[in-house]
Amino acid sequence: FDPASKNAITTKRFDRPATGEHLEDSYKKADSAEKFLVLSCVEPFEHISSILGREKVLTMMAEEANKIADIFARSAEFTLKLCQLALDKGYRFDGGWLWGDLGCKTGLLFSTDYYNAFLFDLHKEFCAFFAKAGMPVIFHTDGNIRELIPHLIEAGVRAIEPLESDVGMDLLDIKKEYGKDMILFGGIDEKAFGNMRKGEDEIKTKLRALMKDGGYIYHADSPITEDISFENYKRYDRSFRSDPNWAYLKQKGLFRHSQAACASQIL
Repeated sequence: FDPASKNAITTKRFDRPATGEHLEDSYKKADSAEKFLVLSCVEPFEHISSILGREKVLTMMAEEANKIADIFARSAEFTLKLCQLALDKGYRFDGGWLWGDLGCKTGLLFSTDYYNAFLFDLHKEFCAFFAKAGMPVIFHTDGNIRELIPHLIEAGVRAIEPLESDVGMDLLDIKKEYGKDMILFGGIDEKAFGNMRKGEDEIKTKLRALMKDGGYIYHADSPITEDISFENYKRYDRSFRSDPNWAYLKQKGLFRHSQAACASQIL
């Protein structure tokens, strides 16, 4: 990680192709379609882990606290400068998408004490940056991060995603405990898109309960895998749309499209 690399950053980087198209053209296309546009950026733990390796970073958090804290801070500064360059270029977004995997199947990668010591203030800085621009923050993190949720709320995070159902992120329990303070995004078992019986069960046990009081974005809890055919995917979508609650949502104007991820519906 070379902080000096910040000196080489210019707005020219935003004129380079993005996802196969010129960034300006891609932006205009999405904006004209009335998509929910997010400015995506990586949070410090994920950023530095991608450079030094996760095991190395975790070891430094335990043995070289001051050094890794400084590196995290430089990472945040670097990333926020990139975000500011995008805004200075004239691009406008509806929200911020902050991503970094802080959990695994059994829980957090480190304790909440470590989170508060190393990352809380930096995440709060990201949220404040986006809030100043009128952009609510959606935080993406895989794994079981249940015990981290109140800390993310305090930092200013407005929504969490993807809420993996097979690692103990019980969507209905989380909704009951934190639904008034945070938007829940995801949590629908991706296997439901390939199995109609499973899909119908997800609609009955999750979606109908989550529709109450709003505050939920319908989405799979992981990427749709190649073994799920497009026909099955469409069949599940039709099943969802045929649910009586769907008509109610449309009638009341509570349904919106979200660009944050494929096949998302805000309930």
